[in-house]
Amino acid sequence: MRIHVRALQAGAMLIGGILLIATVVRSQAPAGSAGQVWEYSSVSGRPISNQTTGTPGKYQYISSATICYASPMDCRIETVSTTVASPNGGGRALMMATAKLGEDGWELTAAVEGKGDVSDRVLYFRRLKSGAK
Repeated sequence: MRIHVRALQAGAMLIGGILLIATVVRSQAPAGSAGQVWEYSSVSGRPISNQTTGTPGKYQYISSATICYASPMDCRIETVSTTVASPNGGGRALMMATAKLGEDGWELTAAVEGKGDVSDRVLYFRRLKSGAK
């Protein structure tokens, strides 16, 4: 008889634990996650700059990045540029463009880097579309 009582108690505790976990997990799910509509963008650029401006001995390097705001039919382009003191500062515009998207509510979802030291880096972002249900 005691074995049956203990089995019933263990079963009741197991079911209670499962229900508690299910309640906690459900409460952490994003509200209204069904039917979310995302918009996407990317930032691309080079971590090392080979573009220069100025005169010999007083060169400044140009760091630039391109933001693409994607749509089903096109990509709206925005360029972010700044001058840096050395070619190794080429990634500054990448970070400026990334910070701009972050301030606008975009979240980084993936990053891809080409082969070699001076290859393009592409950072992919998403955010919930304004007015989406």
